[in-house]
Amino acid sequence: KAELVLFGAAYMALSKDSKFQLPADPGRSSNEVKKTKRIIFVRHGESSWNACFNRSFGPMLPVRILLALFQEFALLFSMDSVFLDSPLSQDGLSQAEELREFVN
Repeated sequence: KAELVLFGAAYMALSKDSKFQLPADPGRSSNEVKKTKRIIFVRHGESSWNACFNRSFGPMLPVRILLALFQEFALLFSMDSVFLDSPLSQDGLSQAEELREFVN
């Protein structure tokens, strides 16, 4: 570390001097380097909350709410919840599997 500090101080003091040269960077490539990145934005798959409340407000909504309440009751003594931090529904798991195949 001391060597780096001394080199930095010498560079700052002598940087206006045209005779002062930085040492060659061993990590620098002599060829042109082109890097490409693939960025994929992903929204989560359908959760059990979405399956219950976001499908439609038709006559099946009360049935879906009752089923969700029964599932929540079954999960009462575990750390899982249908309403809080909802897990993926079966459709959501299928969507995640399709995404995995698409990305790979």
